[in-house]
Amino acid sequence: MDINSLISAAPDNFVIQNALAKCAEVVDSHNKILCSISGGSDSDVMLDMMLRCGSRGKTDFVFFDTGLEYKATLEHLDNLEGKYGVHIERCKPVKPIPVCVKEYGIPFWSKYASELISRLQTHDFQWEDSDYNTLVDKYPKCKSAIRWFCNESSGSTTQFIINRAPYMREYMINYPPGLKYRINVACMQRRR
Repeated sequence: MDINSLISAAPDNFVIQNALAKCAEVVDSHNKILCSISGGSDSDVMLDMMLRCGSRGKTDFVFFDTGLEYKATLEHLDNLEGKYGVHIERCKPVKPIPVCVKEYGIPFWSKYASELISRLQTHDFQWEDSDYNTLVDKYPKCKSAIRWFCNESSGSTTQFIINRAPYMREYMINYPPGLKYRINVACMQRRR
């Protein structure tokens, strides 16, 4: 089906027609495509659009199994394969999430935030509701982590400053992440 026929057959909706046009352009300009399928509605729509835009035969569909998937999600993948006549490759991690959590600690919010929390834990930070200067005097080797904890961004533009997560600081003060719940960056790093 050519792009004009595809768009004229679509609902009279600019967003849908524009998405189809962009998808068709990508499909047309590539010989080999990899499309990640999560089992959720967004990836269902993507799979459908890819096939409508002529990607059959040059697209590999892949599902990354975290080891925490619902049975219904896995059954849904089987249903997608049957409905669309495609194969969805299931890729398992070297280590599933529960094993990584047991070995490395609990992943938390972002690699950046995890690193800062880990530094505070390493220096036996007591998760106190004090100002930056008071805390730096008490923990002089944790200035950047304390700056983060006290919302002293000093012009930082990262999306992971603590005040971007409402009540995160208050939660950590009330429920300190002690060593039993060690936040660890190692579980969030990509394996090569």
